[in-house]
Parts: sequence; structure tokens; C-alpha cells
Amino acid sequence: EKFIFSIRNFQYKDLLEKLNFNSLPLKEILTIKDWIDTWNNSLYLSDKQINSNWKKVLAWKDIDRFQIRSYQFIDYWNNLANPRKPETFESDKLLIRETWNKIIATIDTEKYYALSSLYSWLLINTDYSLKYILAILSSKVIHFVMYLIAFQKTKGAFWRL
Repeated sequence: EKFIFSIRNFQYKDLLEKLNFNSLPLKEILTIKDWIDTWNNSLYLSDKQINSNWKKVLAWKDIDRFQIRSYQFIDYWNNLANPRKPETFESDKLLIRETWNKIIATIDTEKYYALSSLYSWLLINTDYSLKYILAILSSKVIHFVMYLIAFQKTKGAFWRL
């Protein structure tokens, strides 16, 4: 059996094996979509929508567990570092902060665009719902597993995928 990671402390090996038993990898349920990198937020972000090219956008600071707290607008078509097709953002998705000491995620049903400090995960397996995946990712068990495989090794920073 091949594992993507190795845990040096085998104290929790039985727990991890039980969690892996009869489970489905996230990549078979969700797919990561691209995010926006402006290279200069002061040029492309605003608190007001200037015209129809300005789309609602979220950064890491705009989300918390289970909620979207605020947003700005982005001048989406003018010289962005990596513009993407609007369809990439204009769908329901799971948003996860890129860097933190625990998983901080919420569901976006308002079709926000996302800056590079957030991961946008789209559902590809309709046997599951975004609410179900969010509940699992927000659980204490998954946080503990993330601590074992990532946070403990990176001094609390959620690694880049």
C-alpha cells in the first residue's frame, strides 16, 4: 500500500488506518480550481464596484469558519497576472484559507471570485454535498489528523497544496 505521507510517530497508526479504511480520496470528490493573483492588489481591488468588470472577490481575511465576513471588488479583466475564465469562480464552491494553524473553510454560494490566499474546491462527485465535506474538514478528528501530518511539521502553518 502506498501512502503520500509518512508519520514518524507511529502512536496513531491504528487511528489513521481506521480513518483510511473504506474511504475515498478528496480528489475523487472535489477538484481545486485556479485563483487570482493580481501582483498588486492596490491597483485592482476596491471597496466599491466601479463597473460591470468589477467582480466580488474574497481573500483569506474575508472568510472564517462557516462564514464569509466581507469582500471587495476586483477589476477582473485588466492586466491580471493570471486571469481565468469566469466559470472557474461563478459556481458553488468550498473555500479554504491557504495558510493557517487549522483548517478554516466555508461554502460560497454567492459566486465570489477568489484571490490566491484561498483554495477554491468544486464538487465533482454529486454523491456528496459541499456541506457534508465542510463538516468533515471542520471536525476535530480531521484537525487532529492534519496536525499529525502537516501542522506539527510546519510549526502551525497550513502548507501550500
